[in-house]
Amino acid sequence: DPAAADAFFRARPLLVAKRLCSLSYLTGGFTAGVLWDWLVLGKLLRDEEYKALKASEPNRAKEALNLCEQLGPTFIKLGQALSIRT
Repeated sequence: DPAAADAFFRARPLLVAKRLCSLSYLTGGFTAGVLWDWLVLGKLLRDEEYKALKASEPNRAKEALNLCEQLGPTFIKLGQALSIRT
């Protein structure tokens, strides 16, 4: 029930803030790494074929898996849903 969920989390702003900080902390390094691969190695160094990005794909996939495990069951389900669409 969306209304019940809204009421639950609206009454607990510190819980929401804590979870947002946790998500930001856990995903920040991964996101920065992907942006580095794409923007700096790909765009700024004019790697038109994105060789550096493709080379780092296996490591980024392992990082993404570990990140999903750290983030919990909702993100594991999200990862499963995304994996069947590739």
